[in-house]
Amino acid sequence: MQSGTTGINAVRIYNPIKQSQDQDPEGVFIKQWIPELSHMPTQAIHTPWIYPDQLNGYPMPIVDEKEARQFAREQLYRLRRNKDHGRVARGIVQKHGSRRRRRAAPKAQQDQQL
Repeated sequence: MQSGTTGINAVRIYNPIKQSQDQDPEGVFIKQWIPELSHMPTQAIHTPWIYPDQLNGYPMPIVDEKEARQFAREQLYRLRRNKDHGRVARGIVQKHGSRRRRRAAPKAQQDQQL
């Protein structure tokens, strides 16, 4: 569901560069597991292709991330507009959704809502 592929939640297509910056701002994980980038300065670690002369054999991107994300979003929304989407989504909820019932709000909260 996090990837937005089940069709029952909002479409979620995460930006891998932003996630990298948010989750590993100093690039510690990247530098540990990608030796070609271990020398890269912190300000370049999330977008090393901006400094092609410092890549040490690390490949340039094979896709444009922004274009790929936009294409994926368009494809997912196209699928969601399909006439069978609602039926399929209900089937997914039935199969994978929570079976836990929601408890009613306490009486005092119900009275406040009136």
